[in-house]
Amino acid sequence: MYSSWVLRDKHLSQHPDLSKLPEAKHLLFNDIVLKGILSENGMAGFSNSLSEEDAEAIHQFLLKKQVENYKKEKEK
Repeated sequence: MYSSWVLRDKHLSQHPDLSKLPEAKHLLFNDIVLKGILSENGMAGFSNSLSEEDAEAIHQFLLKKQVENYKKEKEK
């Protein structure tokens, strides 16, 4: 279980906000999620439980959230 809080639109969590991934991480998304190339940093690979299609669906969801968050910030 993990903790996550939102305080005045700030993400406060011991886990990164995946809706704010930099471009470099998007380019390596499947390698990170499926192959576990960041396992030394605590991000295990999930190829044993996710298909490439699952990973792509998750990635598309995160991209959509990133666009939504960008639009919200731009409106402020």
